[in-house]
Amino acid sequence: MTNALENLPKLLDEAKQKLLNVEHQLESAKSEVNKPFEKEQELSDKLERLSELNALLNMDEKGDSEPAIEDEEKLEKKDNDRVSIKEKLAEMKGVQSVSGLGLMIGIETEKPAKDIVNACIGKGRKSGR
Repeated sequence: MTNALENLPKLLDEAKQKLLNVEHQLESAKSEVNKPFEKEQELSDKLERLSELNALLNMDEKGDSEPAIEDEEKLEKKDNDRVSIKEKLAEMKGVQSVSGLGLMIGIETEKPAKDIVNACIGKGRKSGR
């Protein structure tokens, strides 16, 4: 008990120091809040571009909002084309499976992808590309 009472002044000084530190941080934060954001215009531009890209990426998803640019027939053709591409890939020699979501298509091959890519690169060099 005596030991705890002797430590009280030290604990009080530490608490006062922490309080001063927090008050200083509060004042700094208040001044930062009042400053204008330097990159506000850039942020607005990037957010607008992000919205445009999201709208383009969501064109193929089924939802309440239909894309304004394309009508139903064009969307249906895109879906059929995508299915057709998947089917054609699945029928190719060396392809184990094909999966996909949206515009992304995943292909699982019998050989490592690295070998296939290197073979394609090699053929491209031979043809003068």
